Amino acid sequence: MADNKSPRKPQGPLQGPGRRPSMPGRTAGFWIILLILVFFAFQMMNLDQEPVYDITYTAFEQQVEAGNISSVTKTNMEVKGRLNEPTAILLENGTSPQVDQFTSTLMTEDPEFPNWLRQYNPNIMMKAEVPKTSWLTTILTYYLPFLLILVLWLFFIRQMQGGSNKAFSFGKSKAKLINMDKPTITFEDVAGCDE
Repeated sequence: MADNKSPRKPQGPLQGPGRRPSMPGRTAGFWIILLILVFFAFQMMNLDQEPVYDITYTAFEQQVEAGNISSVTKTNMEVKGRLNEPTAILLENGTSPQVDQFTSTLMTEDPEFPNWLRQYNPNIMMKAEVPKTSWLTTILTYYLPFLLILVLWLFFIRQMQGGSNKAFSFGKSKAKLINMDKPTITFEDVAGCDE
């Protein structure tokens, strides 16, 4: 005999009665992929920068006296600059790359430092800067608000997925009131009982 039932669809792990498919915002994999994408986006922003080499004060002094300094930015005891001609400079790690941009730490705070630079490099561009904030301060002031807005946005999106605008119903109770005046025992419960 033929079965009169309609053909059943195969039910996978995410299908079946009463089960909704898993949303991407609810899995750990989604969050990991999102963090990796954000990391790579910030790395892509920094790809175009030329390498800046940390040279010794002696190497810096030699380049100043050779007249090979194009520009210098001084922040407290740190000096950043650019050479007129890229030059092979021996670094502390033993390598000798072609250095175009450099950073170095001064030995002492010398008021004659600008005059010394100008003596050997008459066309030098000099600039002073205020010390920059730490990376933690940068993260807290720039990236944390962005991440908080992203988390709130995802929270509201997940609340609205259930249908009829549940975005602002997170404070409402789903508890039902019990009416003590309405009896819960019906006639069918007591039919046929002796009094």
